[in-house]
Amino acid sequence: MSRYFFLIALIIILSSCSGSPAPSLDLTVSDAVSNWTSGAAALDARFYADKEASVVSGKISATGSFSATLDSSLEASLLEPVASCEGLKVSSEALEMNQFSAFTVSREGEDLGLIAQVSSAEVMKDGLTTVGDYYVQYIYASSAASVQGDCPLGGVPGIFRFNLSLKKGWNIALFSLVAKEQGVQTLELATSPVPAGAIWLFK
Repeated sequence: MSRYFFLIALIIILSSCSGSPAPSLDLTVSDAVSNWTSGAAALDARFYADKEASVVSGKISATGSFSATLDSSLEASLLEPVASCEGLKVSSEALEMNQFSAFTVSREGEDLGLIAQVSSAEVMKDGLTTVGDYYVQYIYASSAASVQGDCPLGGVPGIFRFNLSLKKGWNIALFSLVAKEQGVQTLELATSPVPAGAIWLFK
């Protein structure tokens, strides 16, 4: 009898180990918008590829506090291969991704504007103009991979630098102006924790 109970206990232990849930690929973003005065509203963000679909659901309160969940169950048609150039190295040919930097705010189907996490109010108003300026970017990757290297900026003299170490699912990155010399600018997209000084603003 004791042997019987020992076997039952062993089966239960093994089942509990093998049945551990896989890590969630969802990402929840919660914070407050510094200049929000427009009352309670809904948050949304969309990917545009072979099709269009919402990838975020959330709400913002009248005081500006908000919580938004970034959906991990994305269809392959919402992702795209990484743009290629001679100086770019991608560790996985199968990698597909998509990204956004701002949430759309709406009420009863009417768009009110955007909220984004940035380095300063000037960035929200004028874009990346000063070295050190950045937007926080949300990137979804189909698989773990690294994307490294420099590509020429289209249409203007400059460099677009990739410095990404991606995990499968959602990743946080900074889209930054890292150099600006004699009219030539270097923009960088790099995986990074959100800096302590980043602020959420409405526009």
